[in-house]
Amino acid sequence: MTLHQEVASGPDSIGATPPVVELQSVTKTFGTVRAVRGVTLRIDPGQVYGLLGPNGAGKTTLMRILVGLVRSDAGTVQILGRPPGDPRTLRRIGALIESPAFVPHLSGRVNLQVLARARGLPDAEVVRVLRAVDLDGAADRRVTGYSLGMRQRLGVAGALLGDPSLLILDEPTNGLDPEGTASMRSLIRDLAGSATVLLSSHLLGEIQHVCDRVVVLDKGAVVAEDSVSALLSRSGSRTVIVRAQPMDLAEKVLKSNDAWSKAVRAGDAGDPHVRLELDGDGVPGLVRALVEAGVEIHEVRRERRSLEDVFFALTGDHSAGSGT
Repeated sequence: MTLHQEVASGPDSIGATPPVVELQSVTKTFGTVRAVRGVTLRIDPGQVYGLLGPNGAGKTTLMRILVGLVRSDAGTVQILGRPPGDPRTLRRIGALIESPAFVPHLSGRVNLQVLARARGLPDAEVVRVLRAVDLDGAADRRVTGYSLGMRQRLGVAGALLGDPSLLILDEPTNGLDPEGTASMRSLIRDLAGSATVLLSSHLLGEIQHVCDRVVVLDKGAVVAEDSVSALLSRSGSRTVIVRAQPMDLAEKVLKSNDAWSKAVRAGDAGDPHVRLELDGDGVPGLVRALVEAGVEIHEVRRERRSLEDVFFALTGDHSAGSGT
């Protein structure tokens, strides 16, 4: 569903001071299902902020709360300094939540023109957003003939109308081919600075490529929140890879020390190496022991694991894809 609401005219007196979004202990229950469990987060201006989690983690429910489509049961929510659904903030928000909805027998251009005119925007704004999502060549075709990916891009174009301060995108690359996915990622990164972007995804590669900060949700609760780089550095920080010659001697030296006795030979004949768990201050001693034993060291490095590894460690869920 694409959110576009016509709002009352008048001067916009709301300041764009941080935070753009702030949630404190937000909870939402549907019947016996607690979709959101005490979520607290803050999103500052200019960030590309990712909601990451498997299907059913609560990502879409949170987004619906933010734009006023769902009321939280408990906690506080502030969007651009005001409660969700405030007309003075809605005019500054562009959102694509769940599947984009358009009139199928009208062209993409006409659908966007209807939305733009309802908000008092000129047709030139339609031209701008069609070009931004690379749909200007198909703008005059009926939406009924659009592919899933084209409809998704049209939904994002609708969210971009009016040059919003806050852009909320639910699974923005859904249905896109690899080229379209790369183009959408580039567009989202280009928006950073001029707008704050909140996007949800179960595709780990998408979050890793475009987001500055990530909140990981599992069963409606926050299990981690940090910058992408911090999450990556935190995961696997104890795993060390050693490449050396002769490898048999290197392995013997490592396993002779109680601190490194769990070292494991890995790789194949073309790339033999040893893996072991090691605290941050243990690398110099390891290198010294190898050199004193006459081992020629080719490489000693920390293993840099992917966001996928972090996600699995935090949630135990192996259903999320890595994306392209």
